[in-house]
Amino acid sequence: MDFKNGSFPVGVVVFGLIALLLALRLRSVLGKRTGLDAPPPRGEAARPRLGTLRNPL
Repeated sequence: MDFKNGSFPVGVVVFGLIALLLALRLRSVLGKRTGLDAPPPRGEAARPRLGTLRNPL
């Protein structure tokens, strides 16, 4: 890249800073996965079975 003409890519730098701030904010909201979380429920156990509804339509 040749910046002799004073055409510094300010838009790219601003876009990079915005992307960095969004990534840091997302990480602070979601947190890091520690591996101590409970495993997700298995497919069959998570679904209600037929005939277990109290008020069927």
